[in-house]
Amino acid sequence: MAFPADGGVEVAASASSLLCPPGWVGFVALGDAALATVPADSRAGLVREALHVLPVAEVGNPPAGPPLAAT
Repeated sequence: MAFPADGGVEVAASASSLLCPPGWVGFVALGDAALATVPADSRAGLVREALHVLPVAEVGNPPAGPPLAAT
């Protein structure tokens, strides 16, 4: 898997990725390109659609807001 040469985000399924804890989505960005790993193929399309609308600078950096309540 390589960083997209023209920028953007590349998403791949990898249950054994070391970018994040098991079962999570992991991101790494360099410049205007990013890689994302998802734990299963069934999640790749959903993550790809969600990230398609974000600038790479915002991938993995949600806007500030109130803390989430524990459930």
